Amino acid sequence: MNKLSHMFLTLFGIAALSGCALMEVSSDWDSTEDFSKFKTYAWASDKQAITGNPQLDNDLLDKRIRSAVDRDLQAKGFQKTPDPNPDFLVSYKASVEGKLDVTNVPGEVYESPWSMPDGTVGLGWDTWGAASFVTQYDEGTVLLDVADAKTKKLVWRGSVSAVVGQNLTPEEKQQRIDEAIQKVLVKFPPKKK
Repeated sequence: MNKLSHMFLTLFGIAALSGCALMEVSSDWDSTEDFSKFKTYAWASDKQAITGNPQLDNDLLDKRIRSAVDRDLQAKGFQKTPDPNPDFLVSYKASVEGKLDVTNVPGEVYESPWSMPDGTVGLGWDTWGAASFVTQYDEGTVLLDVADAKTKKLVWRGSVSAVVGQNLTPEEKQQRIDEAIQKVLVKFPPKKK
């Protein structure tokens, strides 16, 4: 295989990997909390505070996140209640941050003869095909908080981060949000050890 073909195959592999929809998920909780007492929930507020970012400050995103959370919590047996005294309160905060990804593709090192203007000849090392590629993208994060409704104390927090998809249909956007919320709520409520 020639050097040019090898470089393009490497670049194609990198591009294919970077196109995958990977999500980074984490959670933290109060290990002294008795989560078995939680049966009903309500949303802590009507909407996320205005951020000034039009990607985040819109009713469509709010509706998608809330419906995904409601669907997942109800599938786990929790009941959403209009009662002013739920067992726990749910809230979220979404953010978007610009990121850069730098990928270095190593080239092939080979011996290279050289000569100086004075006629001196030598042998050195050279590289062929090395390249660096910079990709700019937006990473979205959703923090999901659960607070004890009586004490208003935060008892569980989950977060999920992923590359924000561009040019997605409304159905694809809902699907990505559903997947993200499902992944973050896998560890709610936390299992006792």
